[in-house]
Amino acid sequence: MPYGYLGATLKDLRAFASAQLTGCGRGVLSRDGFRQMHQGAVSVHDRHRYGFGWRDDEVDGLDERMVRHSGATPGYHGIVVLLSDHDLAVVVQYNAAGLAKENRRNNTAFGVARILLGAEARSAQEDSWLTWILVPLGTVAAALATAVGWSAFRVVHPNADCVAAPCGS
Repeated sequence: MPYGYLGATLKDLRAFASAQLTGCGRGVLSRDGFRQMHQGAVSVHDRHRYGFGWRDDEVDGLDERMVRHSGATPGYHGIVVLLSDHDLAVVVQYNAAGLAKENRRNNTAFGVARILLGAEARSAQEDSWLTWILVPLGTVAAALATAVGWSAFRVVHPNADCVAAPCGS
């Protein structure tokens, strides 16, 4: 999983997802051990829980359990979605990263999960927090640019206030 500066190929992640679903591997964990690892222990909000690096969630709009983990390093993003009740997994990797599009990238995997479960994919929404951050930042940047411009004008034209009337009158 591309997270914490680790990397994996699609083939590696396919094997990883398969081991998570079947409990097969090199005998480190039993199938029950994997199931326990996928059980969320801490409530994140009303929809899902978190535990051992996995989010224990449900597929949006469906009453289907989904366990997922995503991560990114500079320039890369990946997500693994496990639909263990159906013995299915979705692995998606991108050669792009950034918080501004993280939900949209994850929604691609969620859309594939919906299709595998017989539903239609939903349109991915932009991250609303981005708008709420960029609009105020843009306003502050415009105000700062105006202040810097006015200050520069005053340095070049120190008597600009006297344009309408003769200075000293």
